[in-house]
Amino acid sequence: MIDDPATLEDDRARLTHWITQFGDSVRGYIFSMIRNASVAEELTQETFCRVWQMRHRYSEQGTPKSYLFRVADRICIDYFRKNKRETVFGEEVWQNLNLLDDSINPVLYAENRENASHLLDVMKELSPAQYRVLTLRYFSQMGFTEIAEDLQMPINTVLSHAYRGLAALKKLFFEESEKEKTK
Repeated sequence: MIDDPATLEDDRARLTHWITQFGDSVRGYIFSMIRNASVAEELTQETFCRVWQMRHRYSEQGTPKSYLFRVADRICIDYFRKNKRETVFGEEVWQNLNLLDDSINPVLYAENRENASHLLDVMKELSPAQYRVLTLRYFSQMGFTEIAEDLQMPINTVLSHAYRGLAALKKLFFEESEKEKTK
């Protein structure tokens, strides 16, 4: 299919704008799912390449951010199928986030690392759907409507996964803190 030069320029401008505006968020989401910086970078590039290849089929339905996250999510799913890996947070996530800066007190930093490690352990207990919804909500800062569009789920299902995931986290945190108190 031969592109009209004006349409091609419009498509390039739109993609460039999306990369500028949403590239870091897409990369962050993919990294939170994959937990490997170099693979996340490759999959981010693959996301935007796929968006470019599918530009003729794109129509303005929903938000561009939701569309990009839907493509990125499918690329992550394909990656997991291909590599048969499970989606679980690891210590590498927090190391690569570079949480330490010059203004942070070392004691607070250590407490934050301990809390982050605890969160990672607890999140392993969530279902894959709960994990994906909570990751999109809190790491990608998407609204529930956008998440529903992205995951192609009814809004009530997304809300249910979020509610149950947060309830499970609360319960698991409470159980862990009770175990710590009895030690």
